Amino acid sequence: KPFEVLVLEATADEQAAGPAERYLDAQLQAVRSLQGNLDGLADAADAAAARLLAGGSLWLAGEPGMVAELAGRAGGLCGAKLLLAEKSAVALGRNDVVLWSDYGATPQPGPLWPRLLASDALIVAFAPEESSHYSPRPSRERGGGEGGIAMPPLPEHVRAVGVAMPSTVGRIANPSHEIRPRSIVPAMATAQWAFVAEL
Repeated sequence: KPFEVLVLEATADEQAAGPAERYLDAQLQAVRSLQGNLDGLADAADAAAARLLAGGSLWLAGEPGMVAELAGRAGGLCGAKLLLAEKSAVALGRNDVVLWSDYGATPQPGPLWPRLLASDALIVAFAPEESSHYSPRPSRERGGGEGGIAMPPLPEHVRAVGVAMPSTVGRIANPSHEIRPRSIVPAMATAQWAFVAEL
C-alpha cells in the first residue's frame, strides 16, 4: 500500500485549548525565562568552574529524576558523583559544587537541603521560580500568606536558578493536581543542561 498522510486541521481556539499546545507553550516560557537569566546562569557556571578547577568535585542531588537525567543522559556528566540522602556522611569541601534540583512538589526541600546550606560547597539550586525556599531575599513561607514563617535569605554560597512553570500547565493530566509533572521535568532539564553548557 502506498504511504498515506493524514492532515488534521484545527482552529486556533482548538489548538490553544489542547494539552499539547499548553505543554509546548510552557516549555517555550521556560526557555524564554532562561534567556532572560543568562547572566545569572553564566555567573553561577563561572563560580562552579573556578571551584572545580581548584580541585573540587561535582555532586548531583535532589529530585531523583533530575539526578538520573544528569548522571545518565548521553553518558552523563563526566566525573559527577551522586549525593544521596543515605550517604549524608560525605564531607563537602569549599571547592565542591552541588547541582540541586527541586520540583517544588513538597512544602519543604529534601532532607539534604539543611546540610547543604550549612556546608561551604557551592550549591546551584534549580527550582520553580515561585518557590520561596530559593529566593535570594527574605520571604514568606510558601502557602503561609501574611501569617507565614519568614524564610531567611540564602547564604552567599547558594545560587538559585528559577525555572518558569505556569500553574495552568500541570493540570494537563489532572485539573485538580497542583504538581506539574509533565512540564517541570523537561523545563528543569533544559535549565540544568543550559548551565552545563555554560560550565
